[in-house]
This record gives sequence, C-alpha cells and structure tokens, in this order.
Amino acid sequence: MTPWDTVAPQTLSLPRERRIALLAALLRDASDSDLLLAQAQAVATLLPEIPTASLNGDGFQHKRLPPLLMDLPDELLIHVLARIATPADLAATARTSVRMAAIVRDNHLWRDLVVRLGAEGFGAYPRPPPVTRRDSGLLAVVVASGPSETKTTKVPRSMVRSPWHSEFVKGYKTAMNWKRGACTVSRVVRRPGSLHADFDVGRSLVVSFTPSSSITWNLETGALHSQISSNPASAITTIRLTADHILTATSDAAIVVHDRATGVPLVRLRADRIPTAPQSEYGAVDADGTFCVAGAESGMVTAWDISTALASNSRHKGSPVPPATTAQVHELTPSACLVGHTTSITAVACARDSGLVAAGALDGSIRVWRVETKVSKHGNGDEQQHQQQQLVPIATALGAHPGGVFAMCIQGTHLITGGGDNSLKLWHLPQHHQSSKGAMIAADQLRLQRTFTGHTAPVICVAADSHKIVSGGADRSIKVWAMHATGSAAGTALYSLRDRHEAGLHAVRFDSGKLIASDFTSAVVVYDFEEPSETV
Repeated sequence: MTPWDTVAPQTLSLPRERRIALLAALLRDASDSDLLLAQAQAVATLLPEIPTASLNGDGFQHKRLPPLLMDLPDELLIHVLARIATPADLAATARTSVRMAAIVRDNHLWRDLVVRLGAEGFGAYPRPPPVTRRDSGLLAVVVASGPSETKTTKVPRSMVRSPWHSEFVKGYKTAMNWKRGACTVSRVVRRPGSLHADFDVGRSLVVSFTPSSSITWNLETGALHSQISSNPASAITTIRLTADHILTATSDAAIVVHDRATGVPLVRLRADRIPTAPQSEYGAVDADGTFCVAGAESGMVTAWDISTALASNSRHKGSPVPPATTAQVHELTPSACLVGHTTSITAVACARDSGLVAAGALDGSIRVWRVETKVSKHGNGDEQQHQQQQLVPIATALGAHPGGVFAMCIQGTHLITGGGDNSLKLWHLPQHHQSSKGAMIAADQLRLQRTFTGHTAPVICVAADSHKIVSGGADRSIKVWAMHATGSAAGTALYSLRDRHEAGLHAVRFDSGKLIASDFTSAVVVYDFEEPSETV
C-alpha cells in the first residue's frame, strides 16, 4: 500500500493550500522509478481540478499551461513534468514561461526522466543515487581571475545544464534507435573451425568451442581470455556462459563448472549415481549462480545445487589447479531428476529472481518447475539446520511448438520460447500464494499470452529484456519484437536485421547499446545502436 492509498476521501474537502501541502509531504521522499506513475496519480487524486491531459504523458496540448497546474510548487511540478513523453514536449513546455524554462533545466527533472525511461526499457540509463531534497538554487563556481588567483562565484542553477540531461539524451537516442532499427555493423569476425556459443556483451567476450576444447576471447582485440580442454575420452557438446562461470557439457553425461576468469574446473556434475537417471548426453544447460539445470537426450531434466561447492572453492579462486579429476574437483549428485518429457530436451532456462526452471523438448512440450528450499533440522538449535533445494512441478504446455522447442529464456513473470513452427511465444508464468497450511501452491497454469510470427524457418535462439525480444532463426535473420505491443503491432516484428549472415543463427545476446550474434558459419557480428549510421 502506498502513502496516497491511505488518503481519506474527505481530504478533497480541505482548502486547496492544505491539499498541496499534504501532496508535497506524500511525494517529498518518493523518487524511486516504480513510484513515478503513482506520483502522477496522487496529483490527480488530491488536485482533481488539474486537467487529466496534463498528467497522461502525452505532453501539453496548449501553448499555455493550465493556470491551476502553474499554482503547484516547483517540487510537485517536477514530478508532473517527468510524465511528459518526448524532449519536443519538454521544449514546448519550457517556452511557456520563464519559470517553466528554469524547471526544465532542473537536475531532478532529468534524473526522474532517466529513471522512468530506464524502467521502461529499450534505452541505456544508469541507476541514479537517491535524492531526498532539491539542490540549492545557487551553484558555486570556481573561476580564475589571475595567473595565481582564483575567485568563487555563485550562479543560478537554471543557467547550468543538468548532468542528467546528457544521460537522458544519450539514453533517449539509443531507445529510439532500438525501436526503429537504426544501427551500425561495427564488427564482423570470422573464426572458422569453432562454434561461437555465448557472449558477454558488456565486456566483449566470446565463448567458442570445438569437441576437444573451449576458449574465451576478446571480440575487440582477439586476445585469449581463458581456455578449457576436455577429457580426451569425451567431447564438449554444449556450453553456457554465466556471470562468474563457464558450464561445459560433455559426451560422457557430465557437466563441469569452470571459473570464468581462469578456466579452472570447480565442480563436476553427474547423475550416474541415481539409478533412475538414464546415461545420455546433455543437450542444453543453464545456471543462475547457485542452481544448475541440464536437459538430456533421454528426456530427463537434472538439477544441482552448486552453491556450497562453489563457496568452498571461492578461497582458491584464481589459483593454479591441474585439470579436473575426481580427486581434485567437487563431484555433486543431483538435487532432483525430473521426469515427464518423453523426447530429447532441447532447451532449458532458469531464473534466480523468480525461482523458476523451464525445459522444452523435441516433441514441442514445455514444463515449468519452481525451486523450493527445504529446511531440515539435525538436533536442537538453528546451527543444526540443513537447507536443500528441490524442484516442484507447477505448469505444463503440451504441443506448444510443433517441430520442437529450440530456444527459451525467462524474463520476469514471462517465459519466451521459440521453435520448429517458425514462431515465438510469450507465456505468463504461474504466480504463487500460500495455502491455509502454509504450502506454496500455483495460482495459475502456464498460459499463452501472445504468438510472434515472421520467421520463415525454425527459431534457434532468443534473448529478452523487460520490453523487447531479439530472436535468431534458421532463415538467417535476426528480428526485434516489442514484447508488450498492442493493436495491429502486436505479434509483428519491429524490424529484421538481414544480409549479414550466410547461415542460420546460433546465438544472440544484447545489452543496452549493442547486439552480438553468431551463426553456423562461425561468424560473429556486432550491431551498435548507440552510434547508428544506417536504418534497417
């Protein structure tokens, strides 16, 4: 419940001055991005005489601002102006009066705009520090008045451009470039003989592998970052890059977790000690830092809790260690072996924030599990408690993608999948609540929200943030989609990136300003949306 939810209806009968004072008290310390919309709603609640058009984010329709809006103090006007949609509207607002021109230059206004647009996705915005009060109207400036003499003077802040202004302009331009497909192909690298499977876009790192080895290298310089060699008796079948680790799956039905900086093996994961676990290769693997999930050709989904083993290795991180053997590396048995799929697992995904794990199979089915922590006591006292993670099935979608599920990722409360029917699908993940007995139960089943069509061949890879989806297909195209588009734009690609790949796409990853993609001809292409020179 927010502070303005507690405002009694009789508040509206108070004199206008009292309502403004109450509103100022409610909004003074509310500067987080998730409160911006509620702030505008609070203005509309306590000051209903202000026209709604002034608060709906569409900008001001008239050359003169509504007189009642002009009666608000500066602190409240900043919150209202932060709902304006475009810089052009802000410029028009600044021309209405000298007071508005000064407020449009205010550092807090641009900071609020950066927070709002950063929360809406598509652009590159830093996370600003908390601000609880407005700065002084005067700014101290040191100027030189002689060869060895300086003088301090004070000038109005309205004459100084806000440091958040440049951040807003940069982020706004990048956001618009993402929406309209304006980008530059800044680099094309071809390294034949290996498959480029995953990327760290921010650090320009690429993970490539062959059956016998894997390397992590810098895309800008080509320099080697780390190297991993597989056991001569087994071949690397798939690989995954996480924030701190590299996961390699091998043909002997094992997964090894390596330190990302050095390639040193830390944990070896196997399921052969579980009698019900068929021994078959893992074709898909993912991890969220503490939990690793892998899908096998047998249809088995296996999960390991790797947090304890990684913690015990942390003090040796970066130290030279010989190649992995059973005596030198932690060997873990699975926390869970999950059944249900009857064909090969072709895609898996797990997310730390939501605590969910998903798997897709060659028969087109999708299953979702929830990670639960089970606490057991071994004696009297909290120090004897033992925590163990387990997976609880919560949702299923059979026949989701005829032809197979080949790509998936979890983004917030949504699961995005791509498959052999040439489509992408957006699923709403089940929400949970506590039953009367305290157990967590599913409130919904996995339900389809939207289908995206446009690829002319199977969708092989997918990546997403809170507002957009990027997919790569066997049709050699990359497509960008607005996740929450409505009307005629729903389910239709914003644009396609073509003619840069000679074969189907294998992997795509992006951050706020760049997109990196690889294909099955061992080519890596970097698309830059911060400094565009062309529009697709």
